[in-house]
Amino acid sequence: EVRLRDFQGKVVLMDFWATWCGPCLEELPLHQLLWEKAKDGDFVWISVSVDDHKEAWENFVRNNGLGGIQLRNPDWASSLYVSGYPTILLVDRSGIIRCNHLRGRSIAQAVTALLAEK
Repeated sequence: EVRLRDFQGKVVLMDFWATWCGPCLEELPLHQLLWEKAKDGDFVWISVSVDDHKEAWENFVRNNGLGGIQLRNPDWASSLYVSGYPTILLVDRSGIIRCNHLRGRSIAQAVTALLAEK
């Protein structure tokens, strides 16, 4: 069970995606690189798949060696009113969503800026 409040004091990248979403799959390697560079600091990557097929999601995560916290929970996405994919939410150290709908390199720039804030 994962709760955002458990990560207070950290910068959290929440990524809502699916294995059937082409733009999602294009961005996942960028998230993986960002996680690999910042995982030992105050950064958390929570990747939430909205896939209906658990086996397809599990195989994808395993075959691609994805890091971070990998979840499959379509209900969590809908409870946060996420309806389009990919959707990126960037949460600051206080638990406030500071950025949403980031794309590409702007994700790393926003994470870097939030990590620099104290």
